[in-house]
Amino acid sequence: MSVFNGNYRRHNDANGQKSDWAHGVGASFKGGILWKADDNNALYLNAGYNSRLPYAGVYLASSDMSITKDITNETNIMAEMGWRPTWNGGGMELSGYIASWRNKTLTVSAAKQANAAAEKYQIKGLNALHAGIELNAHQQLTPWLKASVYAMTASWKWKNSGNAITYDTYSGETLKETSISCDGLHVGDAPQTQMGAQLDAKLHGGFYIHAGWQFNARMYADFEPSSRTPDDKADSYEFPSYHLLDATFGWEGALTNDIRINLFATGRNLLDSKYIERGTDGKTHDLNSFTGYWGAARTMSFGFRLSL
Repeated sequence: MSVFNGNYRRHNDANGQKSDWAHGVGASFKGGILWKADDNNALYLNAGYNSRLPYAGVYLASSDMSITKDITNETNIMAEMGWRPTWNGGGMELSGYIASWRNKTLTVSAAKQANAAAEKYQIKGLNALHAGIELNAHQQLTPWLKASVYAMTASWKWKNSGNAITYDTYSGETLKETSISCDGLHVGDAPQTQMGAQLDAKLHGGFYIHAGWQFNARMYADFEPSSRTPDDKADSYEFPSYHLLDATFGWEGALTNDIRINLFATGRNLLDSKYIERGTDGKTHDLNSFTGYWGAARTMSFGFRLSL
């Protein structure tokens, strides 16, 4: 159990003005049970409740010295259960979770979305439900080679509609209040299906190799608040799925009794996959109206690290 307090205030260095204090109090409660069925199997069940203070930018959403009104804490009620078996040289964890987020508040700057209008949106009173299954496993294949795999699939969706308040970025004045409709839309900005594998090899003479593959799918764009009306119930743009392959080859050794050196070469996105990292949905909910950022192409880097 924990209880915490937050106090926020804005200072304008140009003219010396200070805002009033914004105050908030939050708390969290967590508990769980772990049962060791035998030496190689354990089951667990955890649950928790968190009343989280919104970020300072929520209390001070406008650019003037005013404090945002009617701010409520975000709450999260969650539970997870899992199984942890172990065996000779390896182990696994299989878990499932469900989390109900309520009263989420988001502050979105239109300028960051390549929108010409100098506006800032604050969305209040959103609820979301997150549920999923995750798997992690590892195995020591040989004394010098270890393999790991992971996978997850989830359903993260908004569960209601809310209001978006639009502020003028410079004056801080409220321009309008818009009702947005997002019930049933997927939460954006994170893959809801993911899997991957890693190999770690420690070779003779201090050489080593690390290689990792990752597959991301079912990732949706964030939505533009003003575009979400009751007449538009289409989901945000779903990014194309993609694979990433990274690898590092290096050597680690001692220069002296007190100094160690690590020389390495790293390749990122070795498959040169073309993929979208993140972005904002458009009016037509497809690539034509989407604005965002493409991932980096294949890159190579070299470096060294000294440990004293």
